[in-house]
Amino acid sequence: NIILAGVSAGAICWFEEGTTDSIPEKIIMLPCLGFLKGACCPHYDSEPMRQPVFQEALVKERVKLGYIIDDSVALHFTDQKLTKAVSSNKNKKAAVLSPPDTRENVSVQYLGDIL
Repeated sequence: NIILAGVSAGAICWFEEGTTDSIPEKIIMLPCLGFLKGACCPHYDSEPMRQPVFQEALVKERVKLGYIIDDSVALHFTDQKLTKAVSSNKNKKAAVLSPPDTRENVSVQYLGDIL
């Protein structure tokens, strides 16, 4: 019954690894806490320089499972399982990727439709 939350670096920290721009002018895969299996790539729609770094990690099978999330999207996990994705903006996306090129789009619910 513990809630963990975060945006950007605060989102990737719960996974095994994630993309970060914490080194100036460079995007890297960063080892993280590992509470959630796989890797996370935030800002997938707004920071395209993250995409090739994340894709390369998948193709080389350094990452076995990856979550890509657009800005304004939040993923909800219960017991290591993705149970919901929500967004404060319409038409935002999320997906689960696995090597070498499998993509499963995640249904993202716009919060404005339920509030």
